[in-house]
Amino acid sequence: MGFTINYTASTLAGLLNGLIHKNTFFEMCRAELTTRIHNQPIDFPWILAEAYYHNPKQLEDEFLNHNLYFLNIYAVEGIAWLDKDYFRNMTDEITRKTLDKLIEITENDKNLLSFSPHMMIAVKK
Repeated sequence: MGFTINYTASTLAGLLNGLIHKNTFFEMCRAELTTRIHNQPIDFPWILAEAYYHNPKQLEDEFLNHNLYFLNIYAVEGIAWLDKDYFRNMTDEITRKTLDKLIEITENDKNLLSFSPHMMIAVKK
């Protein structure tokens, strides 16, 4: 198993909370979307340090290039995290059931993988 941050994570988070309109944040997102390289802007010290983010196909290719048998890629949060009250709703028994169902429905949809900030890949020798 392997886990990665999706190359769209910062951009989606920035769109959800308005940070995308800050120039340095936008430039970070532009770099992530085009090069997959994440560099923390100086004026956002709370953001993750330098890293390489993946898109779904790159993640799959990286593991297959090592003669591993691909099983599946999963969206960890799926599109459910786009719920504006995601964290509150995940702590409520009733609303969490809805989000869990949405995650289950969408976690393997390759067309929706880029909407999840994190991905998990399962492979075997």
